[in-house]
Amino acid sequence: MSAYSPALYPSSFLDLLDVGKEQNCRFLWSRTIKEGSAWQAIGKRQSGKAVTRLADFKAASESYVEAIEKSVCSVDVFLSPNQFFDWRNTKQLSRLHANWIDIDTGDHAIVDAELQQQILSEVLSVIDANKLPSPTAYVASGSGGFHFYWIYGGVDAFKWRVRIWREITLRIARAIKRSRPKNATWSVDYGASRDPSRVLRLPGSIHGKSGRIVNAFIGGPRYEFDDLAEMLVKSSVNRERMMTQTVREMVPKIVGKLSVTTGEPAVQINTRRKHSIKGWWFRIYTEICKAGRSGQVKSNVNRDYYAFLLYVALRHIKENKEDALEAVLKLNAEFIGLEDGECKAYLKSAINKNYKFKKDTVSDYLENHLGIDAGFLHSTKPKSLPRAEIKLRQASAGSSTAAARRLSRLNTLTAAYEDLVKTRLTVTQEALAAAVDCSVRTVRRYWQTLTERPFAPPLIYSPR
Repeated sequence: MSAYSPALYPSSFLDLLDVGKEQNCRFLWSRTIKEGSAWQAIGKRQSGKAVTRLADFKAASESYVEAIEKSVCSVDVFLSPNQFFDWRNTKQLSRLHANWIDIDTGDHAIVDAELQQQILSEVLSVIDANKLPSPTAYVASGSGGFHFYWIYGGVDAFKWRVRIWREITLRIARAIKRSRPKNATWSVDYGASRDPSRVLRLPGSIHGKSGRIVNAFIGGPRYEFDDLAEMLVKSSVNRERMMTQTVREMVPKIVGKLSVTTGEPAVQINTRRKHSIKGWWFRIYTEICKAGRSGQVKSNVNRDYYAFLLYVALRHIKENKEDALEAVLKLNAEFIGLEDGECKAYLKSAINKNYKFKKDTVSDYLENHLGIDAGFLHSTKPKSLPRAEIKLRQASAGSSTAAARRLSRLNTLTAAYEDLVKTRLTVTQEALAAAVDCSVRTVRRYWQTLTERPFAPPLIYSPR
């Protein structure tokens, strides 16, 4: 078991979580905020909404603490270890930084220093006895309870990875609960421990009831997410997903052709298949329009999401935002049914910011807000056809295209020929070529077909 020592500064612990280096945003909460919302974010919100600074939030969370009989700042401040795109819920998770176990005292009572130390010793002994990975750090919450952290470099919060995140926590939590002493004065808070969008007490802040400072203790290893998962994940589904992802990212793939120099199968490093961003968004735009025109939007209360995602898609397809907005307003009039002013209001954030959503984010919008199956986003590459079949289909397609082109040309010549017949006694190939702006040689190819058709002869009037 690792040796832990008090963090000299709260930042010594926060640096492990990359606080202050957010690609997206983290959330803060305090019941003691008097001006503004109790929920505020640091970092960058995808919608462009305002964020705060950690220092400013701590300064604003001021309250009178009875235990120390004075007003102080940083009272009951909570921070999310993980990051979010725009709002604090699991669907909005963008990056995972840690797993944690929340240890509560019995009835959430405030206990003295001696009992607090006993709780710590018992939990660390249980972790050691079950041969669980050592926590990277732990935080004394101020009441006598603890938050134990297993911290790693930030990783993208894909849905499959969030499932693995939950299993990691579940394995640790169950082992601790199963092995805790029968007379233990503490318990595992499963709800707080298994929620990746949770906020936990901020080291350096004040516990509002006890008046104690929330202290962090560091000294354990900082992990890689994959290594932690390898140690703890047991379910066959999650392990298969881990293996699949590892093969995709790390293992070279065998190509069918043989190497010219060695005669062995050629090896090619597995790289992501490139695709057109514009084409990808056009597919999304097409599926949304298909659902809207089928009448699906009329029974959907989330009409604003139709307009929003259509605009995001069109913003990637069109040359500028004005063209995208004009197109969305036409679609709104066609099948969404919002007032123009209301529609523009919903699109305000998207107009000011060019969103670049990941596949999982778009899937969430489609399935949970628009009721559209997002399976087309995850479709696999079709198998290659045999060479002979490809040639046969190409020949067939070429023949079909040529036949369609000939028919189109014949229809054009026929219409022009009929017009000329009505205005003159004789129609020459040169006159017909001039009428349709093509070569005489082209007219000559169709001349027999044209002259054999039963056209009405021109009317001849005798001079008076």
